[in-house]
Amino acid sequence: MSMIQRILAENRAEWDEMLVLFQSQNMQARVQRENSTETLHELNVALANLYDRVMPYHGKARAYKDALERLIDRTIKGYNEGKNEAARRSGGIQLCREYVVHYPNSEYVCNLFDLQDDWAFYFEQLDAIVRSIRFKSDAKITNNSLLNLERNLM
Repeated sequence: MSMIQRILAENRAEWDEMLVLFQSQNMQARVQRENSTETLHELNVALANLYDRVMPYHGKARAYKDALERLIDRTIKGYNEGKNEAARRSGGIQLCREYVVHYPNSEYVCNLFDLQDDWAFYFEQLDAIVRSIRFKSDAKITNNSLLNLERNLM
């Protein structure tokens, strides 16, 4: 199965559901104003679990986004019909808009630009969640350091 076939085989409704779930769980994992070892541990577990669930989707979205960018670039640059460079580029762009994916017993026509936009969206949303998790983790570490410093001063 080619990369474009794998991309088209993805269950987009599942991706949409997972994205909403990850965003919700990320919003629920909050760094508390008042900290104890228990609240910091709970946050640490929540962030670690969320990170473990998000990263496979994040990696796959990035791989798909990058693969589509390469495919679009190769398709535009590799189109050879036309009198001049502008005509060839225009033809390559049109080919990307009506890209034919071949299967053993059928063909499927898709718009590579739309697919690339969709997977860039998934990647950017998941990347924002990963950055947020890392920021919260850093804040938790800072709070834990302050808690330890407070204990040592007492």
